[in-house]
Amino acid sequence: QALTLAGSLRETSRADRNAIAELAQINVLAGRIASALDDSSTAHTHWQAALDLTLPELPASRDWRFLDPAAQAYSLLGDSAAARPIIDRLNQLNFHSLDPLAASLYDHAKLP
Repeated sequence: QALTLAGSLRETSRADRNAIAELAQINVLAGRIASALDDSSTAHTHWQAALDLTLPELPASRDWRFLDPAAQAYSLLGDSAAARPIIDRLNQLNFHSLDPLAASLYDHAKLP
């Protein structure tokens, strides 16, 4: 339901940066849930949606609210090469995710 409500807000053009960042995070979580239900197509759709929301902010962003869901989405989609520079930026910001699932993704993306 959160995904539907947040998506409606974005469609009415009333979403600010905070709402867009939250919607990206909601899509990451929705993708994880879909993946746990063995629905990889829906999971990939949600993770791509998270990227679509965060990509406009990524080139110069130092805002963890956009960097975190982007890094998670890239990692979950299996694109560690794209995730790595974002994770490096998060590390420069001394960002530490409170989400143990995200922390494990970051550890995986750091592997050579």
